[in-house]
Amino acid sequence: MMTKNEHKPPTVSLDELDREAIAALTAAANQLSQALALLTKQLEEKYSERWMTPDLAARELDVTAKVLDYWRESPEFEHGIHYRSIAKPGAVIQRWQYNVPQCRQALAKPPEKRKTF
Repeated sequence: MMTKNEHKPPTVSLDELDREAIAALTAAANQLSQALALLTKQLEEKYSERWMTPDLAARELDVTAKVLDYWRESPEFEHGIHYRSIAKPGAVIQRWQYNVPQCRQALAKPPEKRKTF
């Protein structure tokens, strides 16, 4: 038997607990979904391979194709990351493509952190 000073614990129905659990799980799922979307966007930006011809890449980067040639010869740009050859093996004339997001990333480095330019 309960005395006058004792309090009854609040009663919560199973339906209320279920609603609270579902709401908490929904909120957690929404947070995970947002975090996943952000991570996906960051990875796409980091590893995006937008290979373009020298003319298109130069236009995107607001430089000339000659400047791209110069950058390709610099140690800051790496074959397979910033540029690649699409010529057939043994071809006399090289045909180049540039990965514009990777080029932008290299150019965004402060001059003191660049290998040389």
